[in-house]
Amino acid sequence: MTGQPHWRKRLGGGVSSSPLHAAGRIYFLNEEGETTVIEPGKIYRELARHALDEQTQASAAVAGDAIFVRTLTRLYKISEGSGHSR
Repeated sequence: MTGQPHWRKRLGGGVSSSPLHAAGRIYFLNEEGETTVIEPGKIYRELARHALDEQTQASAAVAGDAIFVRTLTRLYKISEGSGHSR
């Protein structure tokens, strides 16, 4: 409400994509293909880090209960309970 930041954190890597809020979490994807998942809130709380095998510069997208991430040569569909598939 005041416009003052609650926390500041460097997540690493270059970033070309926008953060994504989905399923009660915030996802940050860097150009090296690493995703950092945090819990929204006044305190920084990292929930997970995942690395893909390629670079990515596109923002992740949500459709239904899945998140889609495009790398240089692949499109990943990530959904709860199913791991990731190509």
